[in-house]
Amino acid sequence: MARQYTSIDHHRIANLAYSYWQARGRPLGSSDEDWFKAEAALNVHERLDLPLLGVNWGPDEGPWD
Repeated sequence: MARQYTSIDHHRIANLAYSYWQARGRPLGSSDEDWFKAEAALNVHERLDLPLLGVNWGPDEGPWD
């Protein structure tokens, strides 16, 4: 069954996936790879209640939201 995301979840995953994509040199055709990596990272950090280090969150967002 596909996971249902809230708009906050989607926004957090998208921001982290974008940072992964930028860090990899912005290659074409790899959005799924970055999305799944970001989704997995957020799920792990949420379960362990850990902050994501090295992520540039905006002033009103972050893993503590």
